[in-house]
Amino acid sequence: MNKLTDLIKTFKKVDNWQQFVENNFERKSGTYSYVSVTEIDIKYDKQLFRYPTKVVFEDGYVKAQKDITKRETLIINNKPVRIIERKKIIPLGFYKRDKKFSGDIYQIIADILGEKKIQNSVFSDDLLTPNDNPFFSIDSKQKWTSYLLILQQESKQKENITNLEDFSFLNDILNDYGIHYGFENLLQDYVIVVFPMPYLRIVENKIQKKDDNESIFLVVEFNQLPIFYTSQSKIEIDGLIKNLQGEIIYKETETIKFGKAKYQVVEITPKQKSEIGYTEFAIKINKVTVDKFSGYYIRDIKVNIKAK
Repeated sequence: MNKLTDLIKTFKKVDNWQQFVENNFERKSGTYSYVSVTEIDIKYDKQLFRYPTKVVFEDGYVKAQKDITKRETLIINNKPVRIIERKKIIPLGFYKRDKKFSGDIYQIIADILGEKKIQNSVFSDDLLTPNDNPFFSIDSKQKWTSYLLILQQESKQKENITNLEDFSFLNDILNDYGIHYGFENLLQDYVIVVFPMPYLRIVENKIQKKDDNESIFLVVEFNQLPIFYTSQSKIEIDGLIKNLQGEIIYKETETIKFGKAKYQVVEITPKQKSEIGYTEFAIKINKVTVDKFSGYYIRDIKVNIKAK
């Protein structure tokens, strides 16, 4: 099981996280309309296991602030294991800083942190898809390609849990909560901030064969439809396709015309006829990457069984 500290060790160090967020995440773009703040505690055998606070900026409509508490009890080794998930849903106020949870993104995060002081901060630097290991392990419930900001608070640990190997079962019971990393004592000092790119994404990607030629069949989902009705949004796909021998048979940028529908089919056909083995795609809106995909395709496996 991965450790959170191992998952984020390649992230870029940020000296001033507030300035960094202010420079890179513009509130007035209208991307986010509310934020969810989640905390998970596990109580077992008179010990408390506290996981990082997770802050996710979201799009959509929320009328009022909500406080949701979910409690679950399991029996492990004939002892109760109590999982407590506390989630706060916070609608964001106006762009002008006139009250709590209003103004710039960094000010809203500061409101959530309260008096907590941050001693270290790192940023993913690269847009992470839900299938990328760091992102999947940290929050497999997220569906949109995102950036991650990890804030480490000044340590507030009162006591350490020493026999962590005895509590490996925590890894299994937290799968339903989207957590796929092992427990460490310092987890309670971390805050994970997720910045999704909730514009559009590839929801289906497969090879389509016609006669002796292969193409890539993509289904693209458009989320925030109103922004695509303007002529200012230029949507492009940067594509790279290799054949089974690793040779590049396609490397181009194609423009997608918005068809005024939530789902749209895009077919990409290399001019060179060949069997496709690997692809890379990046979808951009006005030159900004909002989704990407790369991977190999599993071909048919033929097995010959000889009778004895």
